[in-house]
Amino acid sequence: MLGLRWTNIDFERKTITIERTRDSHGDRKPKTNNSYRTFFVDDILLNQLKIYRTWCKKIMLTYGEIWSESEYVLISERYATPISVKSVCGPIKRIVKKTGVKSITPHGLRHTHATILISKGTPLNTIADRLGNTPEMVLRVYGHSFKELEIESVKAFSEAVNY
Repeated sequence: MLGLRWTNIDFERKTITIERTRDSHGDRKPKTNNSYRTFFVDDILLNQLKIYRTWCKKIMLTYGEIWSESEYVLISERYATPISVKSVCGPIKRIVKKTGVKSITPHGLRHTHATILISKGTPLNTIADRLGNTPEMVLRVYGHSFKELEIESVKAFSEAVNY
C-alpha cells in the first residue's frame, strides 16, 4: 500500500486500484499480474480517507509543498514526504500501546483481513482477487482457516438436524 496514490482511490465508485508497489527497493510494478487489481471499499474507510486527505493537504502546505492527486497517500508528518516501509510500524506500535490490543505487523493486517473473509464464508476467488493472489496461494497460506471453517460447518449442520 506504500505505492498507493490518491489517483488510485475512486471515491464515487468506492474502489481502490493497486497498480504500483513501493518498498525498500523503490517504486515499481507489482510482482505478478494478479497483483494488479481494483477492489471495493466501504463508506467508513472512504470517509476516513477524506479526513486523512485533508490532513495531508495541511501538512504539505506547512512545508510549502503543493498537494496533487498524484501524491502518495501515506506521507510523513515531519517532512510531508512519502513514508518508508519502516515508518509504517511506528504508528502501529503506538496504537497497540495506547489501546492494549495485540501487537500486529502491517503484513499481519493483511492476514487478518484474509482470515476474517474466510470466516465469513467469502468465496475463495473473491479473497484471491482482493489480495492479489491466486486461489491456490490463498489455500496454501490460509488452508488452516478453511479447515476451521469446515469444522464449524459440520457443527452447524449437526446442530440443525439434531434439533
